[in-house]
Amino acid sequence: MKYKCGIIKDLLPLYVDHVCSDESKELIDEHLLECEKCKAYMDSLRESQDVEAAAYDEEKERRKVKMMLGMKKKIVSRNILVAVFTVLILGAAATSGIRYLKRATVPIPETKPMEVIYENDDLVLNITDAIWSDASAVRLTLTEDGTSYECVVVAMNTSKWNELISSDKTCSKYTIAYSEKGANEIDRVYYSGTGKAPEYPHNGELNENEIQTLGYTLVWSR
Repeated sequence: MKYKCGIIKDLLPLYVDHVCSDESKELIDEHLLECEKCKAYMDSLRESQDVEAAAYDEEKERRKVKMMLGMKKKIVSRNILVAVFTVLILGAAATSGIRYLKRATVPIPETKPMEVIYENDDLVLNITDAIWSDASAVRLTLTEDGTSYECVVVAMNTSKWNELISSDKTCSKYTIAYSEKGANEIDRVYYSGTGKAPEYPHNGELNENEIQTLGYTLVWSR
């Protein structure tokens, strides 16, 4: 052997990694043909290198998987946040819309089915397919053909929200006059579809022509 095993062993790591010079490679090749110990040492280096490479590849894959899981988690978290914000925005919009519908008032027209009845001696107006939110009434005396009648004119409003939720099964009541306040004295009930509070006449009296001019609809008479 031209070279001692110690020198060859020092060069073998470079040989295994393919980074030694061509001259050194030739010397090592010649030495390995004659030296089993150095050849065994080279094999152990290669096995160790394979193990390290496999461990490196495994760690690399582990990091890759961890990175992908992290990215997936971020994407899921972002999607959840987007969904939550979307729900909040839609909820806020829906809440604002409902509030608007509950605040916006419209008159209940005289075309709604109405019935005036006595209930526990109170004079009550029943309206079907409507839920009144505010109402006003004016009591006055109507003179017709020389005869005087005690009358009440009622006007009612509802909200746009109540308009949406009411149906032909909905019924709301309004007490026109309580028994202790002369409910039994009322001769007629008129309804104003404008929703505006009826105007009280200057002297508390109207005649037949005036009641027609105001557009009041007779819904009940004794």
